[in-house]
Amino acid sequence: MDKLILLNLTNNQLTQLPGPLFKDLTSLQNLSMRSNKISSWGDNLYKRTFKLENLDLGQNMIALVNSSSVRNFKKMKTLDLRQNPFACTCDLRWFRDWMNTTKIAILHNDTYLCNSPPEWHGKKLLSFDRNKINCKWFTKQDIIYASVGAFAFFVLVGAAVYKKRWSIKFRWYRIQRFVRKTVGSKPGGYQKLDGDVYTYDAYISSASDNYQWVLKNILPGIDNGHGDQGEFGGEFTLYFEERDAEVGKAIVYNIIENMEASQVVLIILTKEYIAKERYELEIVTAIELLHKGKISDIVIVNVDGLKAKQVPKLLQSKMERHDFLTWEDSELAKLTFKEHLVDRLKRKRSMMENVI
Repeated sequence: MDKLILLNLTNNQLTQLPGPLFKDLTSLQNLSMRSNKISSWGDNLYKRTFKLENLDLGQNMIALVNSSSVRNFKKMKTLDLRQNPFACTCDLRWFRDWMNTTKIAILHNDTYLCNSPPEWHGKKLLSFDRNKINCKWFTKQDIIYASVGAFAFFVLVGAAVYKKRWSIKFRWYRIQRFVRKTVGSKPGGYQKLDGDVYTYDAYISSASDNYQWVLKNILPGIDNGHGDQGEFGGEFTLYFEERDAEVGKAIVYNIIENMEASQVVLIILTKEYIAKERYELEIVTAIELLHKGKISDIVIVNVDGLKAKQVPKLLQSKMERHDFLTWEDSELAKLTFKEHLVDRLKRKRSMMENVI
């Protein structure tokens, strides 16, 4: 069969043309399937008929021809589609334009007639003009698919941006700060200079979900400010966002500028804290400031008994060295914890005073 050059299947009541039908006819040059009931053919029907030059599909039931129908016509010289019931709708616009541009000879194309819609029945296909029937480049189905696709895309992008919103905010802050330094303008907020005294003894980095826990267990006896219940009675100036953040200033500005204004960053390590991206970025900022010498220490308070492998990687080395304070609920453990925290803050303050 691979030597066959001419095949005549005229008037054989053919309705379907399976994809593998001509796969072995690699030498076929002339093929006639005139006077059958063929309405369409698979995209790969002629994929292996490498030498096919002349194809006759006249007097069939073909209503539509699209780009995929002819994509394997590599060496085609003539194509005969006369006496087919063409549907002169917007879907046929590609074939109508293709007939005028292809190098393949479309035999007797001046005799091709429209069969539908009713207003075009009996008219020549060559007279078919998309403008006359108000053709649109996109069908209603195309528009629906495009709309759904666009909506899904924006939902995914929005979700990704929301998930990384704190990372984006931090990077934007750093870009703005770099620009201000480059052009020589004076940044707003706090700027610690060489030899300058810190505004805060410690910056409390805690999840908003742990607000009440910090008020009850960290500030009393340590912080020298006051809350709803009165003075806390401590000797240290602690930055606590829910109380001390500057109203109207962007959160990321409050975080970085007040962290830089603190001698120590006190991380309240809880399950709620490690679950949110914002606090991981606070950890990144604290470690960067520590490496640059802008803060003197990072103190971890392990509230929920978390293991090293459960916390962000940047804190794992400190956790593995057991360089953290442990919180327990017994009264004796609470007193011991407070003593250790006060002692650590005093040592850092003393070191700073000696440097100054």
